[in-house]
Amino acid sequence: MMLKHFLAAVLLLLTACLTPARAQILPLLDQNPPSLRWYQVRTPHFQVLYPAGFSAQAQLTARRLEQVYAPVSASLEREPRPLTVILQTQTTIGNGFATVLPRRSEFYTTPPQDPFLTGTLDWLDQLAIHEFRHIVQYDKGLQGITKLAYSLFGNGALSTAAIGMPDWFFEGDAVGTETLLTRSGRGRIPNFDISLRANLLAGRRFNYSKAVGALTATMCLITTC
Repeated sequence: MMLKHFLAAVLLLLTACLTPARAQILPLLDQNPPSLRWYQVRTPHFQVLYPAGFSAQAQLTARRLEQVYAPVSASLEREPRPLTVILQTQTTIGNGFATVLPRRSEFYTTPPQDPFLTGTLDWLDQLAIHEFRHIVQYDKGLQGITKLAYSLFGNGALSTAAIGMPDWFFEGDAVGTETLLTRSGRGRIPNFDISLRANLLAGRRFNYSKAVGALTATMCLITTC
């Protein structure tokens, strides 16, 4: 029986390697000129990479990441391994993502233009909490069969956790965390879920995927995912 479960886990892992998971299909940034010089700030749990001219913001972000490390990890009872965070400044769209291949998080540092979608929370502070929570979610998967697969395949094993993680938990948990740990957060912004509430008030009971599909696609263009 143990062998059967192990083979099933290996098959799932191989499938994950061939089928891009949510965290792996995000495009790599190609706007950075080759001449851009990069620097780093190191803390006990983070390596923050940033381009020239962004030193002050990088220092603040590194301190904020360390400050939220324990609170963001607490409810899932998993303190993640050291993480590299890349601050991207050559963008005009505010966004961010966390991924496992290679394991890192990237912050698109230009804030969204619509304050009704982000609230009063500083943009980099919001990214620090929200995206780091995704890293906690991934590392929470390092248990049971996934932990065994990790010992054989490294971070690629975590893609199995990403595939099996439902969207309502993946994003809902991160938004809930940013709301719980701050005085802002999108859970307190009525405009964030206005379309969902409008459908409910109109008596349209869509399933979860249909209800949030269009909303998620729109929000990811203008805020963090």
